[in-house]
Amino acid sequence: MDKSEIRRAVALLCLAMTLAVLLLAAGCTQLPLRSLWALRQFDMETFDPAQLRAAALLPQGVQLEGEGVALDLKLERGATGEVLEQRLWMRPVPPAGAALPPAGGRQGHWVALRLSDADVARVRALREQARAWKQQQPASAGQGGKKNSLTLKLHPQLCRDGVVGSKRLRVSAWLRWAADPGDVLMLDEADIDEMWKDLPKPLPACGNPG
Repeated sequence: MDKSEIRRAVALLCLAMTLAVLLLAAGCTQLPLRSLWALRQFDMETFDPAQLRAAALLPQGVQLEGEGVALDLKLERGATGEVLEQRLWMRPVPPAGAALPPAGGRQGHWVALRLSDADVARVRALREQARAWKQQQPASAGQGGKKNSLTLKLHPQLCRDGVVGSKRLRVSAWLRWAADPGDVLMLDEADIDEMWKDLPKPLPACGNPG
């Protein structure tokens, strides 16, 4: 991966970690335009995954269950076809102990998330692997050869713990990876059904695997 590809891949990783299945490079339509500049400042070389925090306003009656949000990553080396796969988790932390952004009139209840120490180490290892592959990548990769690639799949563990109602379910989410730029709005009252079309309808009751 060249530097721009690494930055784009990690930006996609961050978007997914904020409960969004929206990929910026694929033409995200729900990412607020005012957040694009902050994302352009994201620097893979200085990014510390231990500082990554996500905060979301979920609709009343909807909760994150279990370990929170699963993120499946698949890193493929273009030159050899070698594949590395990893599952990471953004796990809920008590909102009272997290610095939350201002809601700005948006409705819902707060959920704060972060990576575990073990997953922080896994992100760092993936970054080092991507760097190593880049250094070993033959010159032909930039002249029509197959490039390294990153695939992301998001699996939020959503459930209902009350009456959800008949209105469209909407979520707002923020991402923070450094004091500057601070909390960046990634989703602004986005439609959950539009983002995760494979979610069961209706959502399962919390605590009920069936």
